[in-house]
Amino acid sequence: MGFVGKYRKNIFRITGLDTAAPYFEGAGDDVGLSRNDATFVDSIHTSALPLEKLGLGFINPVGHVDFYPNGGGFMPECPNITTVQLQDICMLPIILGPYSCSESYLAMFEGCEELVKDVTITATELKEIFINVFCNHFRAIHYYIDSINNYEKYKACPCRSLETCRQGISEPCSEDEVQYMGHRAKPPLSQERQMYTLSTE
Repeated sequence: MGFVGKYRKNIFRITGLDTAAPYFEGAGDDVGLSRNDATFVDSIHTSALPLEKLGLGFINPVGHVDFYPNGGGFMPECPNITTVQLQDICMLPIILGPYSCSESYLAMFEGCEELVKDVTITATELKEIFINVFCNHFRAIHYYIDSINNYEKYKACPCRSLETCRQGISEPCSEDEVQYMGHRAKPPLSQERQMYTLSTE
């Protein structure tokens, strides 16, 4: 959608659902989603972690308004990341295919060859690994769908900085300062980037 916004002007709104980070984060506004791509860009971060911790989404804000539910990294509806087996992580190059071909990316998987070379994996096992690895990443989609059905479900307050957002710490806020994550999110009154956090539990 970032590229659509760059080449097709006058788009009012783009919502980033855990905007994909590998090969995009740090590449600049010309690549991937940025707040320049529509009149209003909002983003829901649900796997804002380094890739080696199975973070597949942008850590840094990308929109006019960025939401970091539960701190933006680990979602309570997903398996605890510490229970994901090393072998699951080693399956990432197989699952991600072309994303996994760079040397810097593959360096994370040193030692994986021995773990996966003799692996015979069933469709059921692959599905379980896929769910574990991508659960946090996909939660943004579920949160957005929920927000369509219940406009006021995800009430969020602003956080002072990216660090406090990622810790799940928000400032006390008045009704005027509240944003609703998802379908009901609204453009900010000022041009300053705004970040919010909330609990989904």
